[in-house]
Amino acid sequence: MDDQIELRLKQCTKLPSLPSVALQLVEAAGKPDLDPDEVISILAKDPALAAKVIRVANSPLYGQLSKTQNLNQAIIKLGLHSVITLSLSFSITHGLRSEGQPHLLQVWKRSLISSIVARLIGQRHNIPNKEDLFLAALLQDIGMLALDAMDDSYQQIVLEAKTHQDILRLERQTYKTDHTEVGHWLLQQWNFPDLLCNAIQFSDDLAITQETEEVSQFLSIIALSGRIADIWLHPSIRQASFTAMIANQKLVKLTDNEFQEVIDYVTSQMESFGQLFNIQLFSSKQAEQIQETASEVLAIRNLTLLREIRKEREKVDILEEQNRYLEDQVKRDPLTGLYNRRYLEHIMAIEFSEAEANEWPLSLIFMDLDNFKDINDRYGHPTGDEVLKKVSRYMERQLRRSDVVARYGGEEFVILLPNTRQDDTERLALRLKDGIKQLSCISEHGDAIHVSTSVGVACHSSKHPFAGANALIAAADKMLYEAKNSGRDLIRVYQRPEPL
Repeated sequence: MDDQIELRLKQCTKLPSLPSVALQLVEAAGKPDLDPDEVISILAKDPALAAKVIRVANSPLYGQLSKTQNLNQAIIKLGLHSVITLSLSFSITHGLRSEGQPHLLQVWKRSLISSIVARLIGQRHNIPNKEDLFLAALLQDIGMLALDAMDDSYQQIVLEAKTHQDILRLERQTYKTDHTEVGHWLLQQWNFPDLLCNAIQFSDDLAITQETEEVSQFLSIIALSGRIADIWLHPSIRQASFTAMIANQKLVKLTDNEFQEVIDYVTSQMESFGQLFNIQLFSSKQAEQIQETASEVLAIRNLTLLREIRKEREKVDILEEQNRYLEDQVKRDPLTGLYNRRYLEHIMAIEFSEAEANEWPLSLIFMDLDNFKDINDRYGHPTGDEVLKKVSRYMERQLRRSDVVARYGGEEFVILLPNTRQDDTERLALRLKDGIKQLSCISEHGDAIHVSTSVGVACHSSKHPFAGANALIAAADKMLYEAKNSGRDLIRVYQRPEPL
């Protein structure tokens, strides 16, 4: 996230904050040996909240045969984690909506519909802790509240935008960030678990790959839930339905029957959930009309008309994809898939100009694999190539979307870090150096190969400027060779000489 926006958020006195009960619940949830009586004691301070939890426990959502009469029974039936998460959902929604603005009503509608969708998909796919999905979906647009509190003119973005994608586009144009990144930052300030924070950050992504399949599935469900919620909020129900179906094929891959079940379930539960959260969603008639339209779109997907539309769209998509692929390949190193030196030099000039114009830092890490020639000589070039590819994939996973990593030549790599201070760059360089050293590549003879790196770091800033991009990379290169000459497996940071 842009440093200036983060500073404005930190200085904002109207920033959304957790209600006291929610704060206590978050703190309690972090305890490894949490006592159910402590949760009951916290909820007892808010009788209305406790009543809602009991009401949910008795709702069709949980399909309980026996009636729940108190919080202790609710914890036994639903589980302690579910009760905490549900309580957080109610408490946060009530606390933040009481401070909300009329122009943000659509935000809460989208959030609540998304939470219904996410929980149902989680239930059908046997996801543990379905209430985490419910809460993450409910909070996926919380960053909009923060931006609204930070900037009085934000409501113009909300009012001007016709769709949720319009809001994201206008946010990026105005703030060089969007509410998914702001929401991720806000939940981190609230000490929420990483899984929920990341769910907010990736809620607009259509290509989600994480370290584990379980995490990817969780984040994909959240991203899909918002697209399905848009069916009820988009000016064109048909367009939103079609968009949601495409997103489903990329993210969760619900069957047609499962997708229809989600639409039907949301329609049937909308009124009761709206009452629980004191949000007027849609009348029964409106909800049913939207349901019928979405069902029609789902049904005609197999008809000739839609096939023809799809064929034409596929032709365009294929051509666009081919063009993007060819354009991207020109920028890429064919072995590692990283950006090549030519593209690095091009983007460096742009980022250096941006850094000077906006007076933000631009850092650079220059890395070289130690004794790489020995690996090629001993194990052969195919094994050496595998080492290069493994190191490249590791570095890509550690970087932000705004960072640029390129193969500079041979076993040399350069990482460009826009808007990154020197201390943060040094920490990243150390993490990369240590992480690469832990990587293991198996040769064709079964030998485990490890490689160390020498690293040079240089940072351009308004306080310590460089004359240009070439001077910046030359300084990092100088530090790299100093690291190698000092014994390898070291980091050297460029320090500007003190004036005489």
